[in-house]
Amino acid sequence: MKKTFNQWNKGDLQEEFNLQREKQCKALDAWLARPDEVQITLNEFELMYLNFLREEADFFIEEWNEWELREQFIGHVVKLAHFNDTKRLVSIFSERILEAKVKSVRSNSDIELSGKVDWMIARGIGTPKKPFLFIHEYKQEGGSARSNSGQLLATMLAAQELNDDDKPMYGVYVVGRTWFFVVLQGKSYCMTDAYVSTKEGDLQEILRLLKAQK
Repeated sequence: MKKTFNQWNKGDLQEEFNLQREKQCKALDAWLARPDEVQITLNEFELMYLNFLREEADFFIEEWNEWELREQFIGHVVKLAHFNDTKRLVSIFSERILEAKVKSVRSNSDIELSGKVDWMIARGIGTPKKPFLFIHEYKQEGGSARSNSGQLLATMLAAQELNDDDKPMYGVYVVGRTWFFVVLQGKSYCMTDAYVSTKEGDLQEILRLLKAQK
């Protein structure tokens, strides 16, 4: 059996793989606390550029389609996090194919999860080898968000299978102006409430949380 990432919702993932949402996860708590613990601050340029992006998005975001939102807003915020690192051999990858077979607890058979990933941060230069952070969706304002988290979780589940270690997988899904942060470890996951990117404080915290994954 083979299903693409965008065919999954949270109910299907729970039925097939016993994926369970928890109210609290240590890995998510640690992620949210890290910007203060390591004293991640934004410099004058970053604050100025975020303010420019926020003011522009506040006016246009309801009209942007998925690709316009990605190119004119999300991409700029992600770039400010400076993930590309030649010393640590970490890169931003976009529209790369990811696939893995994961055993279903319902049928006890393998299901192939596959699809193109909107954005992933991974070890490797040129070829992603150890993905650890995913950014998904980019739905425009007013679009359907029913399967946003399901698609992201299916992607993270496939990457977890490929990495074959006990480390948490981190993710973000974006629905118009709202950003949600997600952690998957084993068969348990947690997610935050929405961060509203057109609010000054929320947008700054979004960037600080992205930087915390460097």
